[in-house]
Formats: sequence, structure tokens, C-alpha cells
Amino acid sequence: MSGRNLELRYQYRGPLEQEVFTQRSDAPAIFFLSTKPRHYFEAGLRIPVFSYFALRPQYKWGSLPPAFSFLDHQYSLNIEVSAKRKK
Repeated sequence: MSGRNLELRYQYRGPLEQEVFTQRSDAPAIFFLSTKPRHYFEAGLRIPVFSYFALRPQYKWGSLPPAFSFLDHQYSLNIEVSAKRKK
């Protein structure tokens, strides 16, 4: 059983030409062209529980291609299962 792993990821995207940007609100999504910068941040911590299982809480914020739909503080908890096959 290995130790805990912290994963951090930050991505900055400053488009030189206009790209599609998706804005979501209570109404249907609105698509428009924009050159404004896009930011994306992701953080996750892998916590081993047993030999083959681990918990992974994760946080995401920002926008990614292709439609640049904005994630507004998304939290998730994943259960990971890992195994190794002998050859």
C-alpha cells in the first residue's frame, strides 16, 4: 500500500483569436465568441484505504475546450480500485 498523493493542475489559456465560450445560467446555455482568458484548476488527493482501494476527493473550477462551459466549484468523491495481474 503506497502513501497519499496530492495532484494539482492549473491551466491558463489566452486565445489569440476568438473562440466559442459557453455561458450557463438558469436559462438555456448562451454561446458567443470571445478572446477573454480561460482558467482551469483541478485538485485531487488519493488516500489509500485498503490494499486495493483508495478514496479520491477532487475539486474542479474553470473552463476547458471544446465549448468552454464553465465549471463553478465542482466537488466529487471517487472510489478507486487497483489490481495487478501476474504474467
